[in-house]
Amino acid sequence: MFLVWTYWEGSETGEGYEVLKQRVEILPTPKAKENMRYAPWHAGILQEGSFTIDEVSVVNYTEDYLRGFDPKLIPGLDMMGPNPSIPEPWDFFYEVVQDGRGGREPERPRFRMDGCPYLKADSAEWQFTLERTSRQRTRKDRSPFGDPDGAA
Repeated sequence: MFLVWTYWEGSETGEGYEVLKQRVEILPTPKAKENMRYAPWHAGILQEGSFTIDEVSVVNYTEDYLRGFDPKLIPGLDMMGPNPSIPEPWDFFYEVVQDGRGGREPERPRFRMDGCPYLKADSAEWQFTLERTSRQRTRKDRSPFGDPDGAA
């Protein structure tokens, strides 16, 4: 499982090329309970659903960091307002990736946090839910996020 920050070369998210700025693997690997389904769609099958993520250390990760708020990475990030958000043209998401055993490049589906992480009362661990988004890199797309030169 990875926290991923990207930056769009245009003036807003989705405009121009998406450039990978930072990818951080969550370690130790958290426990993930899958609640995914595959729905028929006019162009094939659409993966929908969520993961419940558990056993994420509060020692290693703050709530703000799990929500994508990294002021060292994102210039001008304002955390003082009542509803902080990732500014345009930045993007933040999670990738839940299989370990790649089996000889083929694993898919890298994107997820967004549903709500906020909460601290479990019986342990020093975060728990949260990730919802599937529609965008993802494909197995064939080895270049980072559509960059035609393959540079990160």
